[in-house]
Amino acid sequence: MNTNTNTNEQINLSDIAFLQAYLIGVFEFEGECEKNFKYTEWYLDQKVSKELKQIYMDYLKIKGATCDCDVINKIDLRDESDFDHLIKHE
Repeated sequence: MNTNTNTNEQINLSDIAFLQAYLIGVFEFEGECEKNFKYTEWYLDQKVSKELKQIYMDYLKIKGATCDCDVINKIDLRDESDFDHLIKHE
């Protein structure tokens, strides 16, 4: 995992992937972004401790996210993972 932060050990990319999936579901229903982290914060409140929530929020902001829709549009987990060596393209 390469998250380029000083909290690499605590950032779990699968948590970010599940957050993105949740947000996609929200926006399919809601239809538009409110330009805040309302849904991201709610999701993290349900899933992680306050300390870990702050680590995740800091990570998202470092990656350029300024709102819920940026978590989907600006964060490409393929850039963050080390899975290339596991996947063989033929």
